[in-house]
Amino acid sequence: MLNQALNPPTAPPVGLYLLILALALMAAGYVLYRRWQSRRELVRRLAELSRLADLGRAILAAQLDSARLAELIYQHASQIVDANFFQLGLFEGDRYRMLIWVLDGQPRPPLTVQLPPDSPGIVGWLRDSRQPLLVRDFNTEMERLPARPRYVAQDPPRSAIFVPLLAGERALGALSIQSRRPAAFSEEHLRLVSIMANNAAAALETARLFEQTQRRAAQLQLLAEVARRINVLQPLPAFYRQAVELVSEQFGEYLVSLFSLEESGLRLAATTRADWRGQALVVPLGAGPVGEAAAQRRTVIVEHLPEDELQGAPAGRLS
Repeated sequence: MLNQALNPPTAPPVGLYLLILALALMAAGYVLYRRWQSRRELVRRLAELSRLADLGRAILAAQLDSARLAELIYQHASQIVDANFFQLGLFEGDRYRMLIWVLDGQPRPPLTVQLPPDSPGIVGWLRDSRQPLLVRDFNTEMERLPARPRYVAQDPPRSAIFVPLLAGERALGALSIQSRRPAAFSEEHLRLVSIMANNAAAALETARLFEQTQRRAAQLQLLAEVARRINVLQPLPAFYRQAVELVSEQFGEYLVSLFSLEESGLRLAATTRADWRGQALVVPLGAGPVGEAAAQRRTVIVEHLPEDELQGAPAGRLS
């Protein structure tokens, strides 16, 4: 007892208490950090679901208009990534028909391009593989890409997202977003754009089928009307004029011309083009798209007409 009184127990050092306190604070901080991360992830997921829900409602409101659907997809994609270079189109056989094309933030007239088997480009690869593609930098990844881009530009894009529009097991079309900055897109961007594309693909397929049905109905109506007018006795020039006007009305005010086959070649019989009316235009067989169609007796589709569309056809006043 005397020894215990003379030598009281030694108190733990203050440093031990500080260490325990520091460990407790670190544990509490870690828990708070994880909760903050979970909350941020939850907010992000809710925002993502909200954007997808908004897109779904917009798709339903657009009904059966493929051009409007493409515009909606572009608007919603712009909320996720920088979509100054945007393109969305549908596959039609060996062709790719753009529904929307945005270049440097400016809308451009959509094009229809061929996808040759020997050089289909990345868009053709999307059609065949049905796989998305993320390119972080074309300059460093060009040799490893599954296909080479077909464009030629002085200031080409450096990075890109390419996503197929899938309808079941078939690639209905393709969507691409590009940037002149390297590493402008991430795997997360690719995932979100792919979800958007999948949600929109079914609506685009329905709109495409509806528009095909409308075109066929218009064609049948046109054929019926032309047949009715053929049965009416009238001079051929008057009938030709009525025929081109009917075709132009039924198919969106297209410029339509009708040529009759004569010994000297194809003579312009009627047209809706104001600059050709009243001219004695003659096209030799095999010359230009018109002459080629007549000579080969098949449909000729030309994506870009030559500057001299009739290739040297003499012009003059009709007598």
